[in-house]
Amino acid sequence: MHDEIRDRALAVLESGDAEAAERLCRDALARGSNDPELRCVLAAAMTRLGKPARSIRELRRVLAQVPNLANAHAELGSALLALHKPMDAIESMQRAIELDPALDATRARLARLLQSLGESRLNSGDAAGAIDAFRRGLEYEPHDGPLLSLLGHELRIIGELDEAIASYETCIAYHPTVGEVYYSLANLKTYRFSDTLLAQMEEQVANDSLRDEAKANFHFAIGKAYEDRKDFEQAFAHIEKGNALWRKHIIYDPDEVENFFSNISTVFSAEFLNDGDDAVSTTQEPTPIFVVGLPRSGSTLLEQILASHSQVEGIAEVPTLDRVIRKLNVKHEQGSHYPEAFLQITADGIEELGQQYLDATEKYRSDCKYFVDKTPTNFVFTGAIRKILPHAKIINAQRDPLSCCFSTFRQLFYDGQYYAYDMRELAHYYILYQQLMDHWHTVMPGFVLDVKYEDVVVDQEEQTRRMLEHCGLDFEESCLQFHETERAVATASSEQVRQEIYTDSLDAWRPYGPYINDLIEHLKPILERT
Repeated sequence: MHDEIRDRALAVLESGDAEAAERLCRDALARGSNDPELRCVLAAAMTRLGKPARSIRELRRVLAQVPNLANAHAELGSALLALHKPMDAIESMQRAIELDPALDATRARLARLLQSLGESRLNSGDAAGAIDAFRRGLEYEPHDGPLLSLLGHELRIIGELDEAIASYETCIAYHPTVGEVYYSLANLKTYRFSDTLLAQMEEQVANDSLRDEAKANFHFAIGKAYEDRKDFEQAFAHIEKGNALWRKHIIYDPDEVENFFSNISTVFSAEFLNDGDDAVSTTQEPTPIFVVGLPRSGSTLLEQILASHSQVEGIAEVPTLDRVIRKLNVKHEQGSHYPEAFLQITADGIEELGQQYLDATEKYRSDCKYFVDKTPTNFVFTGAIRKILPHAKIINAQRDPLSCCFSTFRQLFYDGQYYAYDMRELAHYYILYQQLMDHWHTVMPGFVLDVKYEDVVVDQEEQTRRMLEHCGLDFEESCLQFHETERAVATASSEQVRQEIYTDSLDAWRPYGPYINDLIEHLKPILERT
């Protein structure tokens, strides 16, 4: 009789009617039932009705009588999670699975919870904690696609490539239609796709039911596979298709960007930049070193060299400066945004912005005197940096225009680089970037140091000494052994900066020369001056 009532209440709960399930349970308990499993159903119903605290009290009473009841521990985990107590929830769910390994729903819920915990630790910069959480999640759901993919990403970032590859390949074995994982392998740069995997990717990309996002990932991965086979015509065809698919879903207006850059140059004139310098303290510590430029320009390499110095640490790419400056958009009347909003800030307000940036980056730093913020797009804030952080150092990572642009075109950027998927738009953006950097050199001579990737490859020591001198740092041999520095590197160049400098990437666009006439034609204004 008790089993029949419990099963009926559970069926009602699973149909989505938690209120009816709660009534059935309470009626049965009022008639004298003391079935602990029935009380677990009641607790589950209360959790779903937004009463997790009452659910927990009910489950504590059950566990006082039956300490090893797996369902009670499982439901307790759900209720604790609803009360935003994830660590306690994990403990309860783990105990439930120890008691009954067949609790599949709890296993899946625990895996998701550990994934969420890992992502949270990632956001706080705790890569080791994230990896541990992902691995524990896989103990409960060993074939979970997101967990396998996330674990692969983090292992790559810390340089554990063999384990990263194993995690990606396991993900592919169980989730062959997830294009992002194939591209993650391609993005390792050193990975070579087997003929079997290449055939599998080509079969998947021909699937009409596949979403554009997945197809784009497959096209980029296939492009990498053909490039490794020296079939550049096929490689380019797939790279171009991948970019076109991604561009379909991007909102990007080149004219709007050009107006934005023009406004920056107008606002940050020499007169404005040199007005009131004494109002801002130049004794702030620590000293930020901003490595700016465009993607695929060698900025990760420069960061790694600098971060190999005993007084410098790298905090990678962080959106901190963008967030601090763009807060101005909501502080002033409608229509007054960056850069125009800068004209309305008082001297105290400018100093406050600098301090906000230093405070906001504190969670990424230890106690080094210098730190490297390698967010390439900060080049649009170069004038703002001069105003709010005059003691900061700026290094502009440069690369041959064709090498930089084509390397960008064959790299799938999931977000942020909205100009990267069309060769004409890419060339247009590069020219705007170069014009803005020319402006900074004109109005703030000596404030920005240009460092060319090709020069670093040819004479690393000379360029390293230039950078250190610009930053006010003594030369250290460790900077020449940057590939031995152990630190997490999250960008697409993570594998390269763990190797000694090599020349393979110089002029990597040349084999694709016959296919990139649009890019060459639209870069002419820049190419003619180099």
